[in-house]
Amino acid sequence: MRNFVLTVCFACLPLLLLADDPKCRTKEEWRAYVNAQKRVFFNDQIGFTQTEAAAFWPLYENYSADMRRSHKSVRTAMREGESGSADYDVIVRRINDEEGVQDSLRVVFMSELGKILPAEKVYRYMKAEDAFKQLLIKDVDNKGQKGKK
Repeated sequence: MRNFVLTVCFACLPLLLLADDPKCRTKEEWRAYVNAQKRVFFNDQIGFTQTEAAAFWPLYENYSADMRRSHKSVRTAMREGESGSADYDVIVRRINDEEGVQDSLRVVFMSELGKILPAEKVYRYMKAEDAFKQLLIKDVDNKGQKGKK
C-alpha cells in the first residue's frame, strides 16, 4: 500500500509542481517560485535527512548563484555581439572562458557534494536536476501550446 501511495504521489508531482504557477511579475518572484518548487522536488526525489538537507541547500544556493552570474556574463557577451560593431574574437573568447568557469564550478560543487552526501544521493541529485529541468521545459512548451489554440 505504501508503495502504491508513493507511486501515485510521484506520478502527480509534476502536475502539482507546475500546474498553476502564480502570476509572477518580476524575475525575482519567478525565481523564488521555481526555487521553492525545486526544493520540494529535490527533497522528495533525493530523500535527504535533516542533516543532509541542512548541508546541501546552502552549498546548492551558492553554486546556483555562481552559475547564474556566469550565465549572465555569457548573455551579456552575446548581446554585445548583436551590436554589429563588436569584436567577435573577444566575445567568443569571453564565452568560452565563462563555459570553462561553469565547468569548474560544476566540478567543485560535485566534489563538495560528495563530501556531504553518499554516492547514491549524489546520483539522485543528478537525476533530480535533470528531471526538474525537463519539467520546466515541458511546462513552458505547454504554456506556449495553450497560446496557439
